Amino acid sequence: MTTSPTVSYFKFLALLFITLISGACTDSNKSNLVSVENRYSISLPSFLTEVHNLNEDASLQYQHAWKEFYVIVIEDSKEEIDKAFEEYDMPPEYSNNLKGYTNLVLHNINQNSSTNSISVEDTNINQLPAKLFTTTEKIDGIDVYYSVAVVKSDDYFYQIMTWTLSSKKYQYKDQMEDILRSFKEI
Repeated sequence: MTTSPTVSYFKFLALLFITLISGACTDSNKSNLVSVENRYSISLPSFLTEVHNLNEDASLQYQHAWKEFYVIVIEDSKEEIDKAFEEYDMPPEYSNNLKGYTNLVLHNINQNSSTNSISVEDTNINQLPAKLFTTTEKIDGIDVYYSVAVVKSDDYFYQIMTWTLSSKKYQYKDQMEDILRSFKEI
């Protein structure tokens, strides 16, 4: 029995579609270890691309704009934070410890948006004390889901921030947490 050209064409399209879909699924599960100036490393999904326009203070910036998935790392030396706290006579809730620095990060997030919910968890990330929190924010009318870690080392505080649209929260929240927990000071 011979197959008509139309049936062969549809089989080809079906095979191509299955190949593309399985390739897309495989890529989203792969990750790359990225090191920044021999100071820290972090494992990022391979679909992310390095950019330089998300935050001028970030030492690491990656995104996939089509997937609406973003990652940045901001690092502040404890010495710089001490000077800033003295210069601006910060209130006690913003002290130079993990809790105070986390309060400052939360304050900055709340200042730029309308916060819907925040939950904070005390933890360790690769033997460093850390606080993890998630929040859903409305920024310029857009609902955004953040998953953030604040990590304290001997000399630095690190903010590892991941975000996506709130509608994609359940699609990416496990990957976002994996990124946060992969952070390691070198």
